[in-house]
Amino acid sequence: MDWKLYIRDVVIIIGLSFLGGFIGGMALGAKGVMDPEVIMGTIAILNIITVSIGFWIVGCLYKKEVKERFNYLGYVGIAVWLFGLVNIALGVSTLVQWFASVIFVIICLGIGGGLSLLTCKTKTQEIIN
Repeated sequence: MDWKLYIRDVVIIIGLSFLGGFIGGMALGAKGVMDPEVIMGTIAILNIITVSIGFWIVGCLYKKEVKERFNYLGYVGIAVWLFGLVNIALGVSTLVQWFASVIFVIICLGIGGGLSLLTCKTKTQEIIN
């Protein structure tokens, strides 16, 4: 595995997650929304969308066969999940929330990885065409 590409791909997903949360938080703040449930719900939905898009992009950049692509996305997903420990250090989430977030990462990986298979060719398909 090429570590530079691996780190790039993890940064893509974490960066999109941060960007989605930041833009969502700023938009809600500009609208004067103060209800914590609305804020957390909106940011959660934005995170599902942006992290799924991140896995979609990473899956398209990694043009291997299905098994290899999902194996690689699994490693990227583990790193993304482990990066969530930063939220515990910052006091944003609890250990229980972090453990539960693995479900969120798996769902986003499935959505984004699946979309990458539907929309991006593998190297074998490129050679054939």
